[in-house]
Amino acid sequence: MKNTSIQALTTQPVTPSVFGVDVASKHLDAAAYARDGVVRFANTDAAIAKWLRKLPAGSVVALESTGRYHERLALAAHAKGFVVYLLNPRDVRHYA
Repeated sequence: MKNTSIQALTTQPVTPSVFGVDVASKHLDAAAYARDGVVRFANTDAAIAKWLRKLPAGSVVALESTGRYHERLALAAHAKGFVVYLLNPRDVRHYA
């Protein structure tokens, strides 16, 4: 049997970008964790797709369940491979 050595690869741990999104019928307000500012965009397929294209791979999107208004973003983010957290509005309100 041949003696081979395997060199360990060291990689920096990747911290995912985390985004919280406030959902309304007409628009969405997104904020990145530990960064200043909020981005507002329309709650439409085109605007959501444009915003999702700007997110880094491995991002996490957290949004509250708001009847049906959250579905468009939740499904699109999931389809792009992002981790999606759908939060109970009562729990979100508790931390407001």
